[in-house]
Amino acid sequence: MRFKVSIFLTLSVLVLSALISGCGTSLFSSKPVEYQKAEVLFEATSPSALQEGQKLQIEFLDDVTGLAFNPLRFDMIQKGERTFYYKTTLTLHSNVKYRYIKGGQNVTVELNPGGEQIRFRLLNIDDPITVSDSIAAWPEEPFSGETGTIAGQFYDKANNTPLPNLLVTAQGIQAITASDGSFRLQGVNAGTHLITVMALDGSYKDFQQQAVVAGNAITPVYVGLEKRPLVNVTFEAILPEGLAPSTELRIASNMYSLGNLYSDVYAGSTILSADLPVMQKLANGTYSLTLALPAGAYFNYKYSLGDGFWNSELTSGSTFEVREFIVPDSNTIQKDTIRAFQAPNSGLVTFNVTVPASTPVEDIVTIQFNPFDWLAPIPMARVDATHWTFVLYNPQGY
Repeated sequence: MRFKVSIFLTLSVLVLSALISGCGTSLFSSKPVEYQKAEVLFEATSPSALQEGQKLQIEFLDDVTGLAFNPLRFDMIQKGERTFYYKTTLTLHSNVKYRYIKGGQNVTVELNPGGEQIRFRLLNIDDPITVSDSIAAWPEEPFSGETGTIAGQFYDKANNTPLPNLLVTAQGIQAITASDGSFRLQGVNAGTHLITVMALDGSYKDFQQQAVVAGNAITPVYVGLEKRPLVNVTFEAILPEGLAPSTELRIASNMYSLGNLYSDVYAGSTILSADLPVMQKLANGTYSLTLALPAGAYFNYKYSLGDGFWNSELTSGSTFEVREFIVPDSNTIQKDTIRAFQAPNSGLVTFNVTVPASTPVEDIVTIQFNPFDWLAPIPMARVDATHWTFVLYNPQGY
């Protein structure tokens, strides 16, 4: 692994070290509250029959840790020559990000009709549901067929004002609504697809319905959405023993307004540590932060000493912790106990950096790691005017 220490816009130092691992597949962790579940049946049609030794899998994605870092994969059951299904139960009123992969000697991710890899499909779980998806193409099997367009506008149901910054998806093709609330999903293969819409900050209720797409035609969608009221949620967290008294604790989440950029800015990472809200340390040693969140919104989150990947909380084992919380209709306090930042039988790596005395006091020193590509920079802790430090708890392998 390589790592890089930098003073933002000022200084850059590159050093070689041992490979830090831990990016492999692991299960999403237990949840602080048990919410009601709904039965969900995923049906998928491959463009052609799979070869001997291949299998179709559904991959659930975690955009808090990072879409590339913490997938949850399940084998689908073959129903016909090209059709497969997978049945599960998922949390009511949750938003699920998923896609299809073809496993075997080589794992490949589904492509859209234009030949681009599907970043994720989006599904809102408001009731028990059967989802019928068509896989357009694989890397070795380009799309063949007609495509159409889904286009339209979303607006506030109460006052008809346009709604920008909504995520609109169908068949894994994505668009963000413009300032006038308009969107356009091009290159959707002809057929019936589920169109799913979500406000990136949860401020409006989700929308989901089927849309029939005809070849070389436009399917119009014009819909008013209902705004969610804000409530105050106070998160209180107890840290594991043995951490430094000056530890700075952050919350990483699936909310755009709280630092999730919804784009792969650093090799699959969607979160910048510097953008995450920082919790306040109280006199009793606990940490607290009050957030104004939309009532009814689905809030995935974790506590971190870095970002969603580096130094994020772990279960009592060594898997990433990902919490889920459905925002209630009234102000509330959510109390959490962080079980671990350090995996069992692993040590710590401490990076100490000395910077020039002439370094401007307003500069921030960050550190970057490169297990396979450069990931997002993480702020280091200031010791004094010329010294900075960072302790790496996870993920790491020895």
